[in-house]
Amino acid sequence: MTVALRQRRLRPRTVAVAPATVQFGYASVAGGWTLLTDAAIAAGKTYTTVSADQGQAAAWVGVIRGTDARVRMSADFSTNLSDLLRVSVDGGPFASPGAPDANGEYALFAGLADGPHFVAFMPKLIGGTGANLYAFMPSTGNVLRVTGSSPDVSVAGEWTQIGDANAKTTKPMGLIPTGSDGRHGASRTPLNRAAWNTGSFTGTQRTGTQNLIALATASPELWVVSQYRYVHLWDGTVLSQFDSTTAMGIGADMVRVHRITGLSGQKTYHVFGGANATTPVGAWFSVGVPAGQSFASLPLPQAHLFGDSITQGVDPTAASDDRNSGFVDLFRAFARRGYAVGNFGSGGWTAGNLDTNLAGMLAVLNVSASDVAHVAIGQNATPTAAEITSIASKLIAKGYGKVIFRGVLPVITGSHPAKNTVISGALNAMADPRIRYIDPNSWTELAVNTPGVRNDGIHFLPSGYDLLLNRMDVTLPNALA
Repeated sequence: MTVALRQRRLRPRTVAVAPATVQFGYASVAGGWTLLTDAAIAAGKTYTTVSADQGQAAAWVGVIRGTDARVRMSADFSTNLSDLLRVSVDGGPFASPGAPDANGEYALFAGLADGPHFVAFMPKLIGGTGANLYAFMPSTGNVLRVTGSSPDVSVAGEWTQIGDANAKTTKPMGLIPTGSDGRHGASRTPLNRAAWNTGSFTGTQRTGTQNLIALATASPELWVVSQYRYVHLWDGTVLSQFDSTTAMGIGADMVRVHRITGLSGQKTYHVFGGANATTPVGAWFSVGVPAGQSFASLPLPQAHLFGDSITQGVDPTAASDDRNSGFVDLFRAFARRGYAVGNFGSGGWTAGNLDTNLAGMLAVLNVSASDVAHVAIGQNATPTAAEITSIASKLIAKGYGKVIFRGVLPVITGSHPAKNTVISGALNAMADPRIRYIDPNSWTELAVNTPGVRNDGIHFLPSGYDLLLNRMDVTLPNALA
């Protein structure tokens, strides 16, 4: 008799992976820092300064894998190390991690689910006294301790920021060096400002001089560090808005870190800040991509926009801090034609105001023959021929390959034709082939006082800018030809 033997099937046993703790040196985390303005003041210390006027606001951003993470930070001359940092984890609000332990380590997070966590932290300005202007991370030894099944840290593959030397990205705003931080000596890195800062652009509707970076990448996400609550992304077709819901703060608490995900394919993007940020205007702005990603070379020509509130993008309705230059027809008309767009429109300006201030603005802008200046001015007063001639002459002397003037847009009062006669007459008299004129007198659909278009008779709502864009899409290619 044959007896069948039953085979016993053994189930594989699941073996729990014991948590491990790994120490990471400075070289492993250094790429997480962005907006460092003066990192080499003393040997062995990477200073991560923040200043009361937001001229300096270094932040660390990265992905830490584990359940617990602690970082080493300290500060010279500070008497309040228990309140040195502000930390955000997985997009949460910035909060104090409390006092450091005996090793000088601060808890970035503890007791979280084992896995990757998106972390941002920066020093806090304590009480406006400047004590934490001297905050630093040791640049030798271990600086990050992570516990988990597979402890790891991933920093940015590449950063680009306003004022850096990253030639792969285009930053049309320009910079004003406003002097060095006196605490670090006159030879130290100057604080940076956007190209035009009168010190009066605060609060809502301040859409001109927004910091903007044009870049190309195949990265599936972008990391944006700035003081803007809103960040906008233009992918050539769609303008998207991203909101950091954390309430506006002061000093270091004003940092915003936007993690923009869901991107796909190699694309060219315009990344720029929203409208609501306190003085100074756009003092800092940085964009990064995660580990393993980078930017492609993108030396775009620039389009610099000069004008009044219509160029700036002022909303005729109640103040709204999500208004931005991306709604303006000129941004979209130039951006979709391969230009990086810097907006220098200023509400209330006349041609005389622009003429008076133009030299100072141009002094901090880098311009080449492939760049274009666009001027739209005259709603607030009748320009004189001398003002128009002076503006055009300064722009040509700066080196723009083309200078485009657009006449005053039609208004229901019918005051625009006389102003445009002055503008066009002055430009024709110059007889310079680099100067072009766009005549809007026939764009009568704009001469309305209609809700949704132009309900104060002057300024445009987004749908009104759409109508204006339809006209610019036809006339701008001819002006650029």
